[in-house]
Amino acid sequence: MAREGCADTMNAFSVTVTESERLAFLEATGLVYTESPAALSNLVQLAGEAVNAPIALLAIVDAKSVNFKASFGLVMDPSLSRIGTPCEVIVTARRPLLIDDLHQRESPNYEGTSLQDARSFAGVPIILHERYAVGALCAYSTEPNAYDEETVKLLSRYALSIEAVIAGVGMRKALSAIDINHARPLDLYRFLSHGTELLRNPASGVVSIDQRGTVLWINARAAKLFGYLPEELVGQSINLLMPKDIASHHDETLRTYNPKSLRKGEHGSIIGDGREVVGVDRDGQPVPIHLAVSEVAGIGGQGSEFIGVITDLRKVKETEERLANETLLLGKLHEGLTNVNALLSADGLWAFLHQSLLELTQSDYGWIAEVCPSSEEKCIRFKALWDRNTSNKDRGLIAEILSRDTHISDDNSLIADVLNGKNEVLLDASLTEQQWQQLPLGRPDLQNFVALAISSDDELLGVVALASVNRRLDGDFVRWLAPFLSTCSLLIRLQRHNAEREAVMTEMQRTGEKLEAANRAKTEFLSAMSHELRTPLNSVIGFSKLLMTNPTLSFPDRQRLQLEQIHSSGEHLIKLINEILDLAKIESGRMSFSMEDLEIAGLTEETVKALIPLAESTGVRIRVVKDLEIYARADYTRFKQVLLNLITNAIKYNRPGGWVEVRVMRVGDEQRVEVADSGIGIKPDQLDHIFEPFYRGAAEFSAIEGSGVGLTLTRELLRQMGGRLEVESELGVGSTFSISLQSTSAPTHALETEDSDSSSRPESINPEDNAEIFSILYVEDNPANQRLMLDIFEGHPNIDIRLALNFTEAFSAVESQKPDLFILDINLPAMDGFEIKDALNSKFDCQNVPKIALSANALPSDVERGRKNGFTEYLTKPVDIDGLLEVVGKFVKERG
Repeated sequence: MAREGCADTMNAFSVTVTESERLAFLEATGLVYTESPAALSNLVQLAGEAVNAPIALLAIVDAKSVNFKASFGLVMDPSLSRIGTPCEVIVTARRPLLIDDLHQRESPNYEGTSLQDARSFAGVPIILHERYAVGALCAYSTEPNAYDEETVKLLSRYALSIEAVIAGVGMRKALSAIDINHARPLDLYRFLSHGTELLRNPASGVVSIDQRGTVLWINARAAKLFGYLPEELVGQSINLLMPKDIASHHDETLRTYNPKSLRKGEHGSIIGDGREVVGVDRDGQPVPIHLAVSEVAGIGGQGSEFIGVITDLRKVKETEERLANETLLLGKLHEGLTNVNALLSADGLWAFLHQSLLELTQSDYGWIAEVCPSSEEKCIRFKALWDRNTSNKDRGLIAEILSRDTHISDDNSLIADVLNGKNEVLLDASLTEQQWQQLPLGRPDLQNFVALAISSDDELLGVVALASVNRRLDGDFVRWLAPFLSTCSLLIRLQRHNAEREAVMTEMQRTGEKLEAANRAKTEFLSAMSHELRTPLNSVIGFSKLLMTNPTLSFPDRQRLQLEQIHSSGEHLIKLINEILDLAKIESGRMSFSMEDLEIAGLTEETVKALIPLAESTGVRIRVVKDLEIYARADYTRFKQVLLNLITNAIKYNRPGGWVEVRVMRVGDEQRVEVADSGIGIKPDQLDHIFEPFYRGAAEFSAIEGSGVGLTLTRELLRQMGGRLEVESELGVGSTFSISLQSTSAPTHALETEDSDSSSRPESINPEDNAEIFSILYVEDNPANQRLMLDIFEGHPNIDIRLALNFTEAFSAVESQKPDLFILDINLPAMDGFEIKDALNSKFDCQNVPKIALSANALPSDVERGRKNGFTEYLTKPVDIDGLLEVVGKFVKERG
């Protein structure tokens, strides 16, 4: 996209000149062939830097080519074809030109030239004598859309100075070729007319001085630049317009000037060159200018005279200062937004805001305060306070002010005005005594005070106050600082949120510690409960089973029923303990699962088969309805536990003559097992509670045994395996519990069921397995448990059981005869089972003798500890007699 013209420049170039006239002018002046003075290169560089352009060029356009006379940012080819170039467009139209993206134009083709990477373009015409468009001042950027109308305005200012320099060069060249004594009057008139127009041209300042530094002539623009009329300066020393330190050396420089021996640019000379210098106006204020000086021969054999072309750089310097301030501001904004984590730690935020404001405003005095977030009164907390005139005494006062909240009354009007709703308070003057005494560390010489609100969504978060600021305090200053204040607002909000989050995290940590302590207490309680209950249950269940299975004993029916009830109650108690421990393991996340692809139908049939005796004893019919080859991913042991719980409940909570139907089917991508019964059903208002621990609903006061934990455990086990449990029930009709698991296409390995080859299982003891005596040392301090162990092995004559109450008896027994197997209780007096095991290994060289731990400590952590610490097996109380016989039988067989 190209944008031609600019409102404030197009009317100045309305003179009509034909192309032939323009080319004739170029030929007459010799601009294409004349070597450019250094002043042009300096002006082109200044122009490029002023518009922040990486490339700037001065081009003269003749009939065929674009000729580059000065460049900045790259070494340019001497000339290019003019056809279709932006410079040709500018010269032809005599107007400025902006191009957003050169790559979108069909021409020119810069490929292979130094400009092949250029994207954006801005250019203004170079016009001599307000008639002849001889070329263009151009700026290029490698980024698209880099320039705007402001760029054109800045380039136009430099173009005026370039026009003056070019015109002066051409004038001197033409005059040097004329013989004054023999020139035609018409030629002299033409050159005098052109020279007069050049000197009076209001576009540039021009001054002429002699070799003594006396002003011979100065045009109105140059005089006005320094605050004078021309007649006030003519005849005066040029030193009047120079700073004192420069003026003191100027006369000596002129007096010793020798153009034959002084090389161009040597000793800082600006004669024959050009550069930025600083002048002084009528009020003694500095005036930045660009000065290009040329030497001319004096009239009538007098010494050299010097003509200076002056360009006003005040606007340029203001622009540069504004750009520097914007760059500094953007840098601070970038630093604040990219280092958020570091700034929000400790007092990093306030130190950053403090340092940033010092650099941005160069203020002698200032402070930053945060509005107290929880106070209903006008209250602020000073977070930073500085004063360049701070004394040691003041430093102590600053520390005190920063350490407390400060309540603000309406008497503190400079601060109170902001807290009362004003966004800004500006005082572009010295503060009165009352005003500076309203401020912390106020002093008489404070001036140029500004207080600005830091707010977000109409909420006042803080106040920034500055005084003795080294710049004008007005709306522009407030608007310039607004992005920084917005960043302050964001950072303060982030810090508050961070503080709130840390407070929440701290509270969560305290809560977590309390929960952890509660969990430890629960674990300790469960461990103690498990141990204390398992120890007597070991005797109850063990002796009752031995009595029930002893073929030599005969009991009346009534006593046998009582014995069976004792055994059943003991089993019920141990099941309750196990379910509570399982539930605790799930809640603590310590229960492990071994997931595999299970054939659901076969496992369901296996489970139902094991429960047929229970169903028959209660008069309940049970059957399985299944699809073939249905697989799902689950833990074998845990899924079987789920089935046992649900089917057992369906049998227990049924009615005589009722039925239970277990259905195995595929539903979409899931495998489903439904356990339906014709039982008592569940009330609608109880359905939401049946999965709560220890809730038994209508069965609470019935004769049906139950712990109230089974359904809770069942649902949690399924959830851990990625499944779910749902229930539908109608009171008096029955219930259906539905298990859903993700289906799999094929099993990863075959499952072992109770009907599988059991060759790998430990076998119970066969008296004929080993004719030799197999000796066991059982260390147990409970006489009932000792008696039980003796009774368990009473029918195995090849097993020799020896007993020890503690480590002393155990060591004595080993000294007389080393046993083939140790069975150790863990909780023993004086020395526990772990310590006895280690002592046996070290003192009696029993590392190779197998050792079984038999303990009422039945938590998973207890079992894991036992196996990690060298026990061959870890069995829990109440002892599973069949399991114990299988384990001992394995060791008997291994020895044989």
